[in-house]
Amino acid sequence: IMKKMPNNKEEIAKALEEATQEIDILDGLSAVTDWCSTGCTALDLAISNKIPGGIPVGRIIQVFGGASTAKTVLATTILGYALRSGKLAFLADTEHTFDPVFAGYYGLDAKNPEFFYGYGWRKKEEVLQQPTTIEEFFDEYLDGILKLRYQRPKIVVADSLTVLPAAIEIEKTMDKQGFGAYRAKQIGLGLRKYHDKMVEKQVTLVIIDQTRDSLDSFVKEEIVPGGRSLEFMSSVRLYMKHDKKIENSAGNPIGVWVKFEVKKNKVGPPFRKGSFKILFEYGLDNTTSNLSWLAGISENCKSGDEFKLSTQVTLPVCKNCGHFVIDDYCCDKKEINNISKRIMDWVTYIEDNGLEKDLQGYTATQWKIQYATEERKPRVW
Repeated sequence: IMKKMPNNKEEIAKALEEATQEIDILDGLSAVTDWCSTGCTALDLAISNKIPGGIPVGRIIQVFGGASTAKTVLATTILGYALRSGKLAFLADTEHTFDPVFAGYYGLDAKNPEFFYGYGWRKKEEVLQQPTTIEEFFDEYLDGILKLRYQRPKIVVADSLTVLPAAIEIEKTMDKQGFGAYRAKQIGLGLRKYHDKMVEKQVTLVIIDQTRDSLDSFVKEEIVPGGRSLEFMSSVRLYMKHDKKIENSAGNPIGVWVKFEVKKNKVGPPFRKGSFKILFEYGLDNTTSNLSWLAGISENCKSGDEFKLSTQVTLPVCKNCGHFVIDDYCCDKKEINNISKRIMDWVTYIEDNGLEKDLQGYTATQWKIQYATEERKPRVW
């Protein structure tokens, strides 16, 4: 604008007004301005393609998978990170499976005054009642959250929405049922009704779904209940799959490895894959997950070695300060030491020296290298 600025005052005022209108239009776009970490660096990168990142605030997120694939664990971890980042956390526990002690292992403080269980956000009504129907979830629970005067982003987890019956099912006897399609329509109606308000009020809805086996096909196929509306309305669809159990020296299970794939992504590149480690009485082990991923991209690593704690991983360490060298620079480019250790030894070293964020940064740089697009000439539109 300044290069083409006219001399006439009226023309100058008109040019500035047009520029201001363009800026207002750009500011009005529904771009994602805030994120909430999932607790897993690889998953944050797979969704948002950057660190810090994670799930987008003000969007609908669907987490689905089979039984015991850590869907609730991931949602609990997200709620914990929401509280620590200054957001409000809400849990609609329609399955009535929430355990505050178990949730504490995954970083969620159930005693935090900014965590609301069920209708706990109603200060005048000290009740922990959960929504009992699909209509009640949308028209009372979610609508009530949208009307709160808190001027902060809110993370709402529904565990899970598809187990809720429609109001008409409650009224009818079990011998006069057949409202499967009606329930799906009610879910779609609720999502359409409140989607714009969620974007405006910075409310993120994380919906957990457990897949079922399709009965209409000769080939075993997983389907998600509740209709297709949630698939259409979601900005991110995350598929979780159990990989393998983790056993201690006595041969008893103490954790699991979980694989994930971003089936749909409107805030970053789709179809990114990865895995993370969960210890039942510790939580999501992000450090070991990052080291295992780094071991997996190593040329000397064989298939499956990334899940062994004895696998060797080579990381660049600065000789001056002891931090990991990110983007080939720390104190001095010449003072880099490429140190090779077993994953179990790196975990101890990182935790003792407080280098978790350094490892996340180094993982992010390597992630960009792995998913880099080949260089092309600038495209002319």
